[in-house]
Amino acid sequence: MEDTSSSEVKMIPFKYPEVATKLFEEKYRKNELTSLEFRAFWHGHVPKLFKVVTHPQTKVPKIETQPNYRDVLIRPIEDFIYNACGSKEHTLKELSKVESTVTSCGHVFRNGESTYTCRDCAMDSTCVLCVLCFQKSTHKHHRYKITSSSGGGCCDCGDVEAWKSDPWCSEHKGGDEETDVQASQTQENEFSALEELNLDLAERMKLIFESVTRYAFTCLSYVDQNIETPVDRVDPTILLLPGANSHLQVKDSYCLALYNDEVHTYEAVSTAITRAVGCTANVSMDHTLKVDNMGRAIIRYGNYEACSESKKRMREQLLRNMSIPLKTEILHEYIICLQFFALELLQWLENWVKESKAVRQALSFVLLERTIEDSSPYTILEGVIRQDPKLWKSARSQWNKLLFHSLLFDYNLKKRFSEVLTRNYKFILSEFMNDDHDLSYSVASLAVQVFTVPSLAVYLIEHHDVIFSILNSFYEHCIALCGISGERLAFTFTNNMEVKRFKRAMYVLWDLRYLLTFKPKAWNSALKQNFLHGFSIFLKLLYHMQGMLSFTRLVHQHAEYEQEWELAFQLHSKVSSVVALAHEWCGEDKLVLIKAVRATLKKLNEVSVKDSVSGPRKDLTVANCTAKCLDYDISKQSVSIHIPLTRLLAALCLHLPKYNLNFESDELMCTELTIEQVMEPALRQMALRAQVQARMWRRNGLSLPHQLMMCSSSKCRGEMLDCDVIMLQTALTLMKPNEFLITMLCRFNLTNWVQPSYIHEQRSPEDDSIREKNTLVEELLYTLLCVVGERFKVGVGEVTAQDCLCHEVVQQLCIKPMSHSELNDQLPRDVNYETHLESVVDLVADLKDQAQGKKVYELKTERRDEFNLFFYHFTREDLSIAEEYQRTLRKKESAQFNCSPPPLPPMFTNAYSKVLDVLECEVMLALMEAVLTRMMNLMTPCFSELQLQETLFLIGYALLEEERQMKMAQTGVPPDRPIKFSTRAEARQILPYHVEQLLKGRRNEVEEQLPLVNWVLAKYKDVVKLRDRKVEEPSSSAPVPEAPAEDEEAAQKAKKARAELVAQRRAGVLQKIQAQMYSFMQENADEMASVDEDMQEESVINPSSASMVGDPVAFGPDYWTVKKEKRRVICILCQETELISSSSRDYKPVVMAALVQQSTVLSRHRSSVMDDPAMNVDGKIQTTPCKSVANLCLTSNLGPAPHVSSCGHTMHKSCFDNFFESVRRKEEQRAVRRDNSFYDVRHKEYPCPLCNSLSNCAMPIFEDNSDIEDRCARQESINTHENLAEWSAIYENIYQEAVKHWGSFAENPLSRLNIGEGDNFPPDMGPLERKDCEATVEESSLKKKMASFMSHNSDKKKRFKLPTHLKDCMDAFTEVVFNAAKMKKDRTDWNIYAYRLAYLWQASAYTIHSLEWQQRDPEKSLLGNFTERQEETIRALLLTSAMEPQDLHPSIIQPVAVSLLHTFYQGDDKNHPCILEVDQFGFLVSLIFTNSYIFSKRNKVKIPTCFEEDLALLRMALLAHVVTLMLGMEWQEEEMPMEVEESPADVEEGKLAMKLLYAVRSITNLPLPPEWLSPASLWHRITRECTPFLRCCAIFFKYLTGIPDPPALTQSGGDTFQELCRFLALPGNCLELLASDFHLKMATRWCQHPRIKATLESPKFVRGPIRVNQLVPLPMDFTDLINSVSSVKCRSSDENAANPSMCLVCGRFVCFHGYCCAVKLEDGQNVGPSMFHAYECGAGIGLFLKVRECEAFVLRHHQRGVYITPPYVDKYGETDEGLRRGNPLTLNTKSYKEMHKLWLSHTLCQSTCKILEDGFYPVLTNWQLL
Repeated sequence: MEDTSSSEVKMIPFKYPEVATKLFEEKYRKNELTSLEFRAFWHGHVPKLFKVVTHPQTKVPKIETQPNYRDVLIRPIEDFIYNACGSKEHTLKELSKVESTVTSCGHVFRNGESTYTCRDCAMDSTCVLCVLCFQKSTHKHHRYKITSSSGGGCCDCGDVEAWKSDPWCSEHKGGDEETDVQASQTQENEFSALEELNLDLAERMKLIFESVTRYAFTCLSYVDQNIETPVDRVDPTILLLPGANSHLQVKDSYCLALYNDEVHTYEAVSTAITRAVGCTANVSMDHTLKVDNMGRAIIRYGNYEACSESKKRMREQLLRNMSIPLKTEILHEYIICLQFFALELLQWLENWVKESKAVRQALSFVLLERTIEDSSPYTILEGVIRQDPKLWKSARSQWNKLLFHSLLFDYNLKKRFSEVLTRNYKFILSEFMNDDHDLSYSVASLAVQVFTVPSLAVYLIEHHDVIFSILNSFYEHCIALCGISGERLAFTFTNNMEVKRFKRAMYVLWDLRYLLTFKPKAWNSALKQNFLHGFSIFLKLLYHMQGMLSFTRLVHQHAEYEQEWELAFQLHSKVSSVVALAHEWCGEDKLVLIKAVRATLKKLNEVSVKDSVSGPRKDLTVANCTAKCLDYDISKQSVSIHIPLTRLLAALCLHLPKYNLNFESDELMCTELTIEQVMEPALRQMALRAQVQARMWRRNGLSLPHQLMMCSSSKCRGEMLDCDVIMLQTALTLMKPNEFLITMLCRFNLTNWVQPSYIHEQRSPEDDSIREKNTLVEELLYTLLCVVGERFKVGVGEVTAQDCLCHEVVQQLCIKPMSHSELNDQLPRDVNYETHLESVVDLVADLKDQAQGKKVYELKTERRDEFNLFFYHFTREDLSIAEEYQRTLRKKESAQFNCSPPPLPPMFTNAYSKVLDVLECEVMLALMEAVLTRMMNLMTPCFSELQLQETLFLIGYALLEEERQMKMAQTGVPPDRPIKFSTRAEARQILPYHVEQLLKGRRNEVEEQLPLVNWVLAKYKDVVKLRDRKVEEPSSSAPVPEAPAEDEEAAQKAKKARAELVAQRRAGVLQKIQAQMYSFMQENADEMASVDEDMQEESVINPSSASMVGDPVAFGPDYWTVKKEKRRVICILCQETELISSSSRDYKPVVMAALVQQSTVLSRHRSSVMDDPAMNVDGKIQTTPCKSVANLCLTSNLGPAPHVSSCGHTMHKSCFDNFFESVRRKEEQRAVRRDNSFYDVRHKEYPCPLCNSLSNCAMPIFEDNSDIEDRCARQESINTHENLAEWSAIYENIYQEAVKHWGSFAENPLSRLNIGEGDNFPPDMGPLERKDCEATVEESSLKKKMASFMSHNSDKKKRFKLPTHLKDCMDAFTEVVFNAAKMKKDRTDWNIYAYRLAYLWQASAYTIHSLEWQQRDPEKSLLGNFTERQEETIRALLLTSAMEPQDLHPSIIQPVAVSLLHTFYQGDDKNHPCILEVDQFGFLVSLIFTNSYIFSKRNKVKIPTCFEEDLALLRMALLAHVVTLMLGMEWQEEEMPMEVEESPADVEEGKLAMKLLYAVRSITNLPLPPEWLSPASLWHRITRECTPFLRCCAIFFKYLTGIPDPPALTQSGGDTFQELCRFLALPGNCLELLASDFHLKMATRWCQHPRIKATLESPKFVRGPIRVNQLVPLPMDFTDLINSVSSVKCRSSDENAANPSMCLVCGRFVCFHGYCCAVKLEDGQNVGPSMFHAYECGAGIGLFLKVRECEAFVLRHHQRGVYITPPYVDKYGETDEGLRRGNPLTLNTKSYKEMHKLWLSHTLCQSTCKILEDGFYPVLTNWQLL
């Protein structure tokens, strides 16, 4: 179809709105105006104002609108409303009469927006505040929580039922708010504001709102009619409304609309669009983004056949990839335009509703009272609810926002809305299950807005039976989806769609939790009836869950596949949370509780449940006690872990004692079930755990152990494991203790084991049956310990909820000290997901700091005695760790008993006091006796150490209880059920005989428990004393009698004898070692002699160094020459020692792992390449721009430039090659590459073999510069300005001669770099010869200096030639540096050799700059704090830079040198950089390295050795640096110095500096310095700002020449200007340094450069000295940071960024993982906004903070990244990535400084590499798209 332009849309006259309004008025007066009239008006004129057009190039369809469409279509209805009062002003005045103070916010949250809730004041976790209200509320000073909204909710500011206190912020707080709110909630008429309004105005608003909502509903609800007939036969009425558009002309113009779902990925949809429509990848991605954001996008515009063909291809493509097609519709252009305008109308209506209460009520009246059509049974609100699943995302959001601002804004309207929602809940759930959108975009999400209001929840339960409605809807869908097998849920899903529907159906349980969160304050008959009605359907659901997914033990073969259990367990865990709330509701009223228990018992008594606990019984006898037990064996019959009915009954039983009821009360007797049958499922659970622990179910796979582990987890144990224990405790109170224990023994299959005859069965200890029996006994005793000792449950023990929480915290901290998050994760959570840890933790623990910054809780000393080793929430691992930890603590404290005895538990309540009877029953005593006797019988394997320990614990519990009762009796409180355990135990000889026999035992297992045995005996003695009424003060742990003095003396003698024996043995071993060493030296005498010689040779130093006087100096007569020691290094791969000797032919080159990376860390100005047109070529961003002439040396911006770092680990080059080849093969042969590998062998990256540091090259290392000779003439005038002028004349002469020599190439010496490789250049273009330069010098002094310079630069002196293999190492390293600089190799007009050198020298200068920055800490010295690895790195880098040019012809070196001199001596070349554009230190480094090779021949090594000419270059560079500083100086009034006494010397020096300052600023027309600037202060400023330059020079010359460190520069604060000048042989006075005529002449020449003025005016020019870059300053409070991003916009659109990331280097915000901001690089690959920003800001390395989730991550090129620790921590010193805990966060300055240190030292990549390589890193992220 042809492209359509906007010019085809006809403009409608502007006066038309008045005509339309007049027609509406006439019909309104005649009572003929209806919603159909407005509908017809819009239908007729929308096509004239809206049209679908396509872009001429991309063919992208879009809706184009006429600019005045609002005046034509919307203004008439506004004027119609205003006419009710005569004008707009009068209408607004009328509306304001019924207005009251706005006491609610109602802000609707966007996806990703930050929300805040108060842990102290919020009623539940759904009560949240927006940013503005939170900042203005008192909750800001409370314990608040930060979360990110998923979209769809609203701010609860002003909702009195959402907050316990302070429901308003300062903005929404009016006068008597509480009175007004209560009045508004109790008034019956919810439309009171309309009644007070002008009647005509109210009617007009109702009519307009009805028309708008009906029209929007009709347009947005239109669906594809699958038009197949020819276009000319299409009936227009099929498109919308009958009779409304009889004049419509139907054209063959259709749109293919693509709809969103939550199944397909970006890539799948984008690929399908590309193949279906034929567009480019960028266009298809734009369509995909629009579909994701808006829910729908038009991807094709054309005739019906073309759209139909594209739809078919789209469906085929998606079915081929994912078997699930995307929803597509072919809609007429007319329909698209109408729907677009319908959304505009809803937006207009939303804006109206926000402004007035009367308007809000008018719209609510229309939604609640008016129907969709006159003949429809549904109101408009019901129609919107029912039509919601058929709408797309933006349409749903618009309707939801309209409902938020109307019906959900006022309490009474919300009440009406809740009634409608409840009536339609079944339909909503059914549609939501089939929907393909997330909950936040469904109308079902609105349920939380009404179900969380306590009064509304109770109202809906009482009047609308909402619990039954919700549960019945879920029950029907659950049964239909899961299926029923034997009255049990079968979970027989046929496809994934059914699984998805079932998971979505479980969302209904959240609504049920919301309803039951708040218990009613008062009950009435209707509330009781409806609650029990809903409870009955809940029991029906639990009935089908009881015993579901049962399994049978496999004996002969392993399970072929794991049982699918996740869905069933998800259902059980979600239902369990409802069970917890349901039994709390039941416990609030006696009648409700009785009926709930009866109903539960009846469900348990139904056939399928009762049959599982019924059957034949058998008589079992143990210890002369007989009991009838069900003949059931878990190991042979089916069993299930799902017993929700039994667990619900156990929870209900806890409430019975409040009303003097128990299981056998007459009110509860409704079935024939016995307590044994009720207890049976819980007992089977404990027996099943025991058998699984004994590995009897190992052939069934891992699903069963995983389920049992989940039952014991902190999330589920409250309603699973705890309820099982409660049920056993309840049963024990109603059964005889002996019968209870026999039943347990039967279920654990241990009735034979407890018999005395069992000990005579001889079996091998390795027999599986013996091992299984021992484990079962251990688990049986453990279960008894739980039943007897676990009393911290409200209703079981005499404790409160706070006591229970304290006990839980104490037990967890007995394992180890824990951080707040670790401890919080171990605690159970309530319905609001709160653990309430903060309310009790200070009572039991102290918060202490750790070295890593994280704080941990340590248990208080006085609470350690509460430790329960067999706490039932411990895992086996926890038990072992806790026991060892407590034993260590007791050993340190020299405790009397180095063991963990049972603590004294709280008393049982009266209802559960009978549990103690089990401790002294006959079967229990027989069980104890069996364990104790078998421990002493060496002939039986039926024992274990754990059995003994658990038995001693049971004895200890009994003794503690008996002791407590005796003490209470002494105080006059006799026990109701006295315990006589000690007497009964004495009768069975358990105490003290059998226990005392343990002290004489010979089993190793007993020795570990001897402290516990002693404690039991001591406690027994205390009990006997109390029982016999002896007058002695009892103690919880009786003191052990003091040993006699004779025993102590004997012990001391034995200890001394053992010490003497140890000393004798040690002396003998040392003698043997010495003898072996002497023998070895004798056998290897020759080798040892050579080693001694080497050691002696290395220890010799240059004798001349001993006679040197004074501190080392780098230049001049005082220059030091030192003979360095020979160095030996060890190869970390082959472990061989190598002597470093570069000149030796037998030398095996040694390299060290190094990382070369392009860096912008030191950059003084950062700019975006997106804003540079030169960087955007054909839509592709050039990240490797072509370099200019200025790149021969480091620029004044300090980057981007290569940086070199190393871990310092050395290897032979051959060993390294083999290692890298093995790494490469390993990566290539790997079947599936590790996406989280931080190194990429394809780019020569590898981990250091020793420390795993990221590396990408091998840098050669050399011996120290030991061949340096003192060739510097000792002239007294070396630092005079005349000497400097002469050297300057020599260099200028060389420059001028080069210009003459090259003739036509004089304009740009770098044009010499066009020459091809090697020596292939024209004969007339040969290199500049030294004789040509010497011939032009006439002055004798200059001739002498020139001759000296030429001699030093010639090859007459002996120079060694580097071995080929060492030269290859240097070339490989230089190539890596060159590649890191992102230099384009496809340029033929540059000589690659020259630029390889240039970038190598840049790397040297940049690395020294970086090291100098790192030493600026006030506590560090300049040269005394370098690590050995840093020294080795900079030494090897500088020597490589000096030696690399040794095989290059002067035809390559000379143009580079002359080009550098061009900056000094050519002041009128605008194509060449001025001194402001280059970094003077980097410029100096390049000059020094080229200076030695200007006239040198090839293949000769020349190392700069600080000659007189080098000093001249240093002084010239210093002068240029000072001129640069002076040109950039600025002064402000507040900088005016205080009047202080100035020395005359400083004043004189300042006057000379002032002269130079006036000169350079006058030439450049810059403002002169202010009058208040004193000369001394100017001189101080110059010396201060020159110091960084001199520091870099000191580092450079020190490690280049290898001279010793000056003492002053190795001390903190010793690097003063004078000391630096002394070391560098520079004059310390201004006259010699800056103020001579020569200096003024050179400064004048430089300031006259044509580019000076433009550079000074450029925004990229950074004035002032070089300062250390810092990371972006972050606010201390994280809420300030997260609030600051609320208005951050996406770069590619005007919408708010959903999840912005902040660059910590420059502070810019970019989208995180935003396809919307994807950028195509020059290599054609698409990268995300964060990765691209890493390229433009950090040269490929980025440091980001994902603000709304508080996650920090590092990105680097090659599409790699890693998450690191963010700098924000809570008050417990812990980070909170993802805001999962939501605690208030503050900036950890120490952590942020460490992050800055890593970034500044360029070790960010190395440190993050170790994170990945040192351990498992589970996060797999597509870093490229971030």
